[in-house]
Amino acid sequence: MFHGEQIVVFDPRWTRQAVGAGLGAYASIIGYDGPVLSETITTRVYHLNPNPEIWPGGVYLKKFIYTSWARFFLRPAKAYLEVRNYRFLQKLNLNVPQVLAAGQRRKFGGLVDAFILTAGIENALSLEDYFRSKQQPEEIIEILDKMAQIVGIMHRANFFHIDLQWRNILIQRNNSNGQSPIKVFLIDCPRGGRRWFFLRSWNGRMHDLAGLDKLAGLYLTPKERLKWFKQYAGIEKLGWLDHLLIKRIVREIESRRRT
Repeated sequence: MFHGEQIVVFDPRWTRQAVGAGLGAYASIIGYDGPVLSETITTRVYHLNPNPEIWPGGVYLKKFIYTSWARFFLRPAKAYLEVRNYRFLQKLNLNVPQVLAAGQRRKFGGLVDAFILTAGIENALSLEDYFRSKQQPEEIIEILDKMAQIVGIMHRANFFHIDLQWRNILIQRNNSNGQSPIKVFLIDCPRGGRRWFFLRSWNGRMHDLAGLDKLAGLYLTPKERLKWFKQYAGIEKLGWLDHLLIKRIVREIESRRRT
């Protein structure tokens, strides 16, 4: 789209519920002014509850507001990139939020603002909150195993989240019929994507692993973190590239802590 407003609905139920929630038009969505859950210079996140029977975890609205419309001139909106990334992760059989709708407003090719609406994950905690709650050791082992598998699947598909912080990993616990009650969800992925060139994929891998390891030292021993890395990489012994990557991860974490 070159000019004007656009809303793309991915769940037909949202069309029916949006009008009742006063969010039927683009202007009403971008103009929504409820309590802000989190914000950066360009994004604001809100939690809505239009129909608990349909979406028990509520609905999350993420708005992207830009001060310079030329910043994303003829470039895809981050809201649409996030939709694309969620769809790709679903193809890898990984758990992500259900996208309800997304939209953008452009002014002669430049991006003015955009949004994405996703269904909330019921009974979920961020990975950091989960570890703080001091759950059972056997559950923590299961979560670490699942995380090693998830990140390994992503990276082998040359997909990198880029913002793989503990706050962007949700742990859902449900009572299920004989199956594991724990599910791991990846959220907040507008910066991610596939990278094929070796140096770019190497950098993406480093960013993801540094994001995971930044808080791991608070809850896991060095031995446990090394064991996780080997499980993620599918190796029994570190090679020279693995040692190089680990050193680069350490430097990246130190750099993030200084800023």
